[in-house]
Amino acid sequence: MFVAYPLYVIHALLTGTSLALVNALGIHDGFGFSAGAIDYLLNFRIAQQPVLLLLIGLAYGVLYYFLFRFVIVKWNLHTPGREVDGETADINNVLVDQPDYEMVPLTLAGDKLIVRARRTRGTKRFELWGVDPASGKQAWQMTMPGSSPIDPPDDMSGLIDDNDYGFTWKLASTGLVIMTFK
Repeated sequence: MFVAYPLYVIHALLTGTSLALVNALGIHDGFGFSAGAIDYLLNFRIAQQPVLLLLIGLAYGVLYYFLFRFVIVKWNLHTPGREVDGETADINNVLVDQPDYEMVPLTLAGDKLIVRARRTRGTKRFELWGVDPASGKQAWQMTMPGSSPIDPPDDMSGLIDDNDYGFTWKLASTGLVIMTFK
């Protein structure tokens, strides 16, 4: 309903017109569960003009198909199955499409965007990723096991003792430098 709401509006209008049509033609049929084939067959002998109801249903099925197809193509509605495949993603799509990570972009090093990724499910480990900004694809990944960043927004606070590991980064002329310490 929320993916392509114009289709829901059209469905509501077509449902209303079909009910008005069968009422005007004096067609009566009851249903107790789903208004589907089982209800139709169970009530067939007590319904009024059940064959005409079947013909109207088939006609509305054809109308639904062609009207929905026209609207979907005309307004380019992205209904399930019509998503754009192979679409070039930007870096925002990559960051959003990673539900298990919180992302913090750090810097642009050469042709890669350096991103600090923190897992939000399972372990709370930190990782550094190199991401191609043009395609949004992850080029490399480095896990920082047992370490917390000393840089905001996830900076370590308090004293660092023998049980705490930390890391930070710096962009040097030779490339990305990652410093880990205990």
